[in-house]
Amino acid sequence: MSEKTTVFTTKVGRTAWSFQYDWGRPRASQSLREDAEREAAIPGVQADAIALRSDPSHAQFGLGFLEANDRSRGMVAAIAFAHEQAKLNVQLAIGLFELVGRLWLVALDNDLISVDLLYQDPDEAFSAFAALLPKRQWAKIYLPIETLSASRTRASAAHKAAEAPLAFDAALEDRSAAITTAPLVDLFRDAKAPPHRQRKIRRTDMRAVAYSRPVVFSAATIAALTIGVFGLWPLYKHLTAPKPVVVAEPAPVIAPAPPPPPEINTPSPANFSLPAGQWLKSCFDQMAALDDALPVGWIDGRIECQGTNATLAVKRDTGSIADLDAAYRGLIVTYGPTYDDAMITKATIVPIAPRQAELTASEPLRRRLFSLGWAVHEEIKVDPLSPPPGRQPADKATWRQGALTIKTATDLGQWAQLLDQVPGLVITSAAADAHLMKTAPTQFQWEIKGMAYGL
Repeated sequence: MSEKTTVFTTKVGRTAWSFQYDWGRPRASQSLREDAEREAAIPGVQADAIALRSDPSHAQFGLGFLEANDRSRGMVAAIAFAHEQAKLNVQLAIGLFELVGRLWLVALDNDLISVDLLYQDPDEAFSAFAALLPKRQWAKIYLPIETLSASRTRASAAHKAAEAPLAFDAALEDRSAAITTAPLVDLFRDAKAPPHRQRKIRRTDMRAVAYSRPVVFSAATIAALTIGVFGLWPLYKHLTAPKPVVVAEPAPVIAPAPPPPPEINTPSPANFSLPAGQWLKSCFDQMAALDDALPVGWIDGRIECQGTNATLAVKRDTGSIADLDAAYRGLIVTYGPTYDDAMITKATIVPIAPRQAELTASEPLRRRLFSLGWAVHEEIKVDPLSPPPGRQPADKATWRQGALTIKTATDLGQWAQLLDQVPGLVITSAAADAHLMKTAPTQFQWEIKGMAYGL
């Protein structure tokens, strides 16, 4: 066993997942559970929890160590990672994923979980990842898009200066076809895995048992007590006179008043998003830069802004891989299995300072948007605004939300000016078929999606 590491449980999307176990394999003579229990009970190990990967051909167990008061459990993330790679017929995979306040390094070596570690220091995480990268010919490599973009930028600068890129950057260049920037929430969208099984009663459980355990006497004990008392009663009665029994009234116990619940007033997401017009302008500029750089011999397809990324899908006609790589040097180019299609990704991270977004009444906001669509002869849909799912009863926030969809042939720059006049709008994506803009402009259409926030 390696140095003890503590299991960490957190939510990815809406599901709780548990990370950081020490992984081993059962002996041929033992069942998976028996061997896990035996290893966990070894003096000096004394694991608190075991996780079982019951794959007949790749059975494994993980041993976990919990904080004294930790009773949380989630599905075991490393098992889910292995299952998702099996769906892709991938036996060698490595990933570095962002969690809240941590980075998760995971590796699958010949279908076996070999690494399942968390890091709070990004430098330590990247150093560990860089050390593992050349060890195997990984078929799948998962990286945060910001890390990959920075690597591409460094490598591009090194090439321009006629210098050798860093070993880490060169390794990523050589394996660009294996790299994906899918975040963990996407990878685990439909994933399932068993939770770990707790081996020990935690201190919190011990306290609960100590305070609630009833006292039970056996029949033999009760009989012995009864015989002893009644056998000695005549002597006791002779030596002592009966005394009145005074039962003191217990003093009333006044429980302290519970503290008032903390006040909660969750601000709307509009406070932490770019204004709709600014987002659309930035998106359009990034998409135009992607499409303008397309080399001869490649055909553009779906172009999209979503979150902090702009992407362009392309198909090969007569072009070369070298031309495409040269045109998008410094960006992320991910090829399909036959290299006749590719996805170009450009990070468009824009710093967002928290602001006090202006919100208006929900129904007047919807009427304004529908009227705007009629005025410009474009299709606008706005769902009725309602409180967000999962809002707590103690939350005093009153804002509501509804999905917004705009289908339009009008330039995004014009929509940016129109939407800047409407309060409480957040745009999350804009997409179109770039090829139609050139070959069939009358069929060309943007699809803009977002959320409307009102009171």
